[in-house]
Amino acid sequence: MSVHSDGHVDGQGKVSHAITDQLYDEALRLAEESRTYFSRYSKTDRAELGPIDRVLYTAESLRISTRLMQVISWSMVRKAVVTGDMTAEDARKPERQLDDLELCAGSDPRSLRKLPRAVVILSHRSLNIYKRALRLQGQLIASPEGEDTVSVSPVANRLQSLEGKLQLA
Repeated sequence: MSVHSDGHVDGQGKVSHAITDQLYDEALRLAEESRTYFSRYSKTDRAELGPIDRVLYTAESLRISTRLMQVISWSMVRKAVVTGDMTAEDARKPERQLDDLELCAGSDPRSLRKLPRAVVILSHRSLNIYKRALRLQGQLIASPEGEDTVSVSPVANRLQSLEGKLQLA
């Protein structure tokens, strides 16, 4: 079973668009949550840390923001393909792919242990979203014959079916 660039799954609905929308919405919500947290608690958090740990705190907040902005940007490109505003070929250009892999890939667990728990949680959540987008990007790039397709699991098919039934109710 495949999801095509126009959003259909062998005539069964718009899972590709739903997956992209879900990643986009999740990243946007977490970006807002992160912004709120850092704007409210950054000064207090940093005051409780030593000089080196303050640098780690700042670096991790930037890593969180970078991951989320990368996913939001990438998701917008995917949406543009689905809506026909961009070709799948244009979307495959390196400048339209998730970037800053080394920066976004992960954080040093020893450094994270020194940071406030809320920052660690935001870091793990942003990394999870980033890795999901990275896996999806890998599937899209590896799709045969340049088609913008993604394999969909049976669980995703079942969820799609249930969503369709809920919309009819």
